[in-house]
Amino acid sequence: MISGEGEEISVWHKTLWMEMEFWGNADPIYEQRVTALKVAIFQLQVKIEDYFMDKDFTYREAKPLLLDVLQTIDGNHFVSYMKG
Repeated sequence: MISGEGEEISVWHKTLWMEMEFWGNADPIYEQRVTALKVAIFQLQVKIEDYFMDKDFTYREAKPLLLDVLQTIDGNHFVSYMKG
């Protein structure tokens, strides 16, 4: 993956987590949902990253690939959902 693409996907990932934090702080019910969502996303990240590492990618190669997969799955759906 080209370093520019890796940086772009990393920014997307950080933005997603920041948006989840902001959304979760808006209401106690949202906070519970965000906690569950974070756990699910983290578990998914571990599994996807492990998949790529099982295919002989290094961690440095697997990380941007996993983020790319997450962006493909999530896209802007979470951000749109959290904005109402």
